[in-house]
Amino acid sequence: MKRMFVLTLIFIMFACLGEYKTVEVKFPNGKIIKAEIADTPALTEKGLMYRKELAEDKGMLFAFGEEDVRVFWMKNTFIDLDMVFLDSDKKVKCVHSNVSKSTPFTLDSDVAVAFCENSKYVLEVNAGIAAKNNLQPGQKLEF
Repeated sequence: MKRMFVLTLIFIMFACLGEYKTVEVKFPNGKIIKAEIADTPALTEKGLMYRKELAEDKGMLFAFGEEDVRVFWMKNTFIDLDMVFLDSDKKVKCVHSNVSKSTPFTLDSDVAVAFCENSKYVLEVNAGIAAKNNLQPGQKLEF
């Protein structure tokens, strides 16, 4: 009985971590990114850490409850990324291009940081995608 309780508890703990749901994000030029949604503290903290690759049509969309200053510290992010910060109307506020990857051995002081004010969403895609699709502040994304 005790073993069954412990196994059930472990199952519940892993279920609470959650899995990423996905959403299609449409750029103004029609480009579609299939983004995993990070909308819980655990999923937001994990993000794209430790991933070694990301397909060109894939990304991650971080969704927060309200607009605020969003700061991303890219420790253990093994992929160079573009980061697109959006307001509550899904309009681009800031684009950080080619945010440098890091490793477990990168000094904390050398880890890239990206931030933007008045952001509710942050879309991470492969480095170069924002420029390739001419993403600019003021443009609206659909999802």
